[in-house]
Amino acid sequence: MFRRFYGYMKNYRKYGLFSCACVALEVMFELVIPLVMADIIDVGVANADKNYILIKGAQMIICALLALVLGILYARYAA
Repeated sequence: MFRRFYGYMKNYRKYGLFSCACVALEVMFELVIPLVMADIIDVGVANADKNYILIKGAQMIICALLALVLGILYARYAA
């Protein structure tokens, strides 16, 4: 059955691989966000270090924006 579809998918192989890579990277960034939040609580709040909290918060925002962009790219190339 897959052999039959393989003939039709030759032109779209790079799009499929790119969309799989986008999903994998998006999931990676989504899984990093709770770890950064745990660092904020464990280190920043425990030590009352506002600078550390702001730096980790900026890292969290960057991770969220990268995940958003990768999600959009995945949807674009998967369609």
